[in-house]
Amino acid sequence: MSGSGWDNSLGVPVLVSEREPTTPWNDCTWASGTMFGNAETLGIYPPKRATYEALRAASGDLGFSNMADLVKGMTKLWGWTGKVVGTWAALESALASKGAATIVQGMYGALPTHYRRWQPNFLGPHAVYVQRLSTSLWIEDPLALWGYSGEVISLADVKSFFTGLGGAQAMLGRVGGRDMLVIEEVHLNPKGAVIFRIAPGATVRGWDPARPGKPIKTNTWANGSGAHYDAMVNVSWPGTSPAPVPHGTFLRCIDGFYAGLLIAPSEVIEGDTGKWYTQADMDAQLARIEGIKAKNAEIKALSTDIEDD
Repeated sequence: MSGSGWDNSLGVPVLVSEREPTTPWNDCTWASGTMFGNAETLGIYPPKRATYEALRAASGDLGFSNMADLVKGMTKLWGWTGKVVGTWAALESALASKGAATIVQGMYGALPTHYRRWQPNFLGPHAVYVQRLSTSLWIEDPLALWGYSGEVISLADVKSFFTGLGGAQAMLGRVGGRDMLVIEEVHLNPKGAVIFRIAPGATVRGWDPARPGKPIKTNTWANGSGAHYDAMVNVSWPGTSPAPVPHGTFLRCIDGFYAGLLIAPSEVIEGDTGKWYTQADMDAQLARIEGIKAKNAEIKALSTDIEDD
């Protein structure tokens, strides 16, 4: 399933423009990074200024940005990043593969006039999003107006842009490369709904693996609270390093403020005992659940044998 940042009709991310009410416009790296993120995840990040500003803020960068800043911001905010290369050979090789998603740095003045129509007097360093379609390359320029969808560009023009800037780098990824990679192992509690409590002053975050990178809900409970969970969920991201957040063992909430979300056991208290959950507690509970499931399977198998007899 694609999100708001993905254009299903074209098979490309929705353009994210760096054009703001006031100049200078200097968010090309962050706008391109947002489009790259939406290519990898099929659109989970809102294609808005607030998204790329949050990415910049996470990096700590305040001026003209580089690929290292982007890597820092993506890693901190989203929990993952792309592969950075610094040669035309590496970028050209990546762009030969259908579905390649890239952020390309280069010199704007090295592009043909047609592609510079968004700011024709600007000739300096810039960053754009470039994707390999079936038989062509597609460019989305952050300097374009909101609502622009992108257009075809030749490999030669991409090369001129990239090689025109000394020290230019590119970030490499794939369309859908981080879509549906998450594995959720759900262990239902045999007792059904189980209460958990939130201690006064505790901050608890609610997560959704379908929207990785940051919590969906966060609240500090001055007077404490509580609700119920019905399962323990192990979240993993095979083949992805570093693993995006959330990952690890979580409680699946079924009511209250975090209904439908996952919360970390370490942030709440056991309802029955009043103790803080520990990883050892979770491992033991998982073992009990698996033991009960195995026992039930044995009973079912025995019942089947009796019926067969």
